[in-house]
Amino acid sequence: AAEEAGRKLIMRTLLAALLVLLGGAAAIAYMSFFIVHQNEQAIVLRFGDPRKIIKEPGLNWKVPAVETVEFFDKRILDLDSQPQEVTASDQKRLVVDSFARYKIVDPLKFYQTVLTENAFRDRFGSILNGSVRDNLGRTDLAGLYRDREALPGEAAGHGADAAALAAVRPAGKGGDDAGRSVDVAHAV
Repeated sequence: AAEEAGRKLIMRTLLAALLVLLGGAAAIAYMSFFIVHQNEQAIVLRFGDPRKIIKEPGLNWKVPAVETVEFFDKRILDLDSQPQEVTASDQKRLVVDSFARYKIVDPLKFYQTVLTENAFRDRFGSILNGSVRDNLGRTDLAGLYRDREALPGEAAGHGADAAALAAVRPAGKGGDDAGRSVDVAHAV
């Protein structure tokens, strides 16, 4: 009977050890695999240093606790700034609402330049607002109505330079990628 109890104890101990090992293996597997969705791209970082760029959707793996993954959107994104009051060259006040559409085309350069989409929105938003202010500040109200179509193109030049630094491609009207550099809308 004592021999039988000893065998049961050994079996229970082995079963418990096996369950702990299986649980540990499952936890490591869970921390090792990640999914990149169709609308995402990712960078695998080892202690903050980029190791792999993933642009295709699918199941991927990383070394747990050593590597982390940063995800970036592949879709066309909007940057919508708050309406701002601008004084035209003839001292008339205008309330202007501006926006830009962009797409992250090089996730590595984007990560190295601005780290996150929120940081990009903050930096590029201030550039966009400054560009709109500069362009509208040089124009009087009559010229604004006369040259309505030219102003977004002028503002786009400023935005395109800043966008190139952050590895984003400005997106055109209607969602196509072949449009003007940055679409800037203004409302008077």
